[in-house]
Amino acid sequence: RYGSVLHAVLLLVSCVQWPVHSSCIPEWLARFPGGWPVTMDTGLYWYGRDDAHEKATDGRASTYYDPTKPTLVFFHGWAGRGDGWTTSCTRMTSRCTEELCPGASGTLMFEPWITAGWNVGFFYWDQFADESCIRDAEQKIYFDREGSGLGWKSFNVQTGMTVLNQYIDGDSSVADICVRVMWSTLASFDGPEVRFAGHSIGAQLAVRCAALLHQQAHPAAPRRLALLDPYFSKHHFGLFRCVGEDASKDGMDSDSGLEDYAAVQTAEYVRHLYDAEAVLTEVYKSSALTEVSEFGSVNADMDSVATLVQYKADFCGGYGALSSLDLAHMNCRHHAAIPLYFFGFAGSPPLAPPTPPEPPSAYSALAACPTPSAACADALVRQWG
Repeated sequence: RYGSVLHAVLLLVSCVQWPVHSSCIPEWLARFPGGWPVTMDTGLYWYGRDDAHEKATDGRASTYYDPTKPTLVFFHGWAGRGDGWTTSCTRMTSRCTEELCPGASGTLMFEPWITAGWNVGFFYWDQFADESCIRDAEQKIYFDREGSGLGWKSFNVQTGMTVLNQYIDGDSSVADICVRVMWSTLASFDGPEVRFAGHSIGAQLAVRCAALLHQQAHPAAPRRLALLDPYFSKHHFGLFRCVGEDASKDGMDSDSGLEDYAAVQTAEYVRHLYDAEAVLTEVYKSSALTEVSEFGSVNADMDSVATLVQYKADFCGGYGALSSLDLAHMNCRHHAAIPLYFFGFAGSPPLAPPTPPEPPSAYSALAACPTPSAACADALVRQWG
């Protein structure tokens, strides 16, 4: 019954930009030293107070990183909206904008984490994820499809030229790059906990990188995963600008591409991580893009082995029973899982429907963790699973 809005969602999502910095001015570019966006800058950045950050290097203690502290690493999603992040010099940071956090513009999402003594890192892979078709970015998480290197974009601010380059440095996927980066930056980690959080297709990268780190017995292999409105492509074209030259490439039709490979692999990784390593996975869904099968794979198999929370992002707008399908607010709802999860570290959102009138046991998750959130202890999240 959602077919009538499918094409309109395509047009909406393909036109919106991630609500973050997008000005190619020297002051902004200087925050990412090393030549970005002309040169490749894939890796881990540590964030501190007031949106300050530094690139992770050899894993030793630095201004914003202490190897003895609990650590959160965030993985962003697709970077190909509009003209793409690279050409617009766009990167997400820890500071909210009005579009991402309506009514809370300028708020620092990770301030409660930092105050509580956590390291907070961003894994940037935007130059790989900057594809006009989301499927082409998604498949790089798993393999180099053509065997000729992983495509990544560069942009020269002076000349205005965007170039598609091929990465051929021994890594066959972005997940492999993630593992290499974690070995170079977190090999000496000696803290109590590492948690990965990934948004949209970045959730897939968080899960696969975590699985590979556990296979290699990495000291910073995460014990908990938060998947924020995790998206799995379902069609070769028809969604997320997978049109034009892609439509005739290799004679593919609308049901080709990765098909259900990404969804199946992620579900298997999540199940194995729980069974073999006791890794907790939380899934937070906030939009029809991850809850309605016409838009992408709902991935019920993954949901069944995770703690599932469905956010009601009413602050995005819309009215009535079909407000989640309101096209004007679809982008807001898809990204709402990000601030809702990270701000949730300071306190759980209310449960809907409310808790039962009978007082729950003091040891029950209903008492101490009425809605699973970033603030809930592992044992309480496990009760909800």
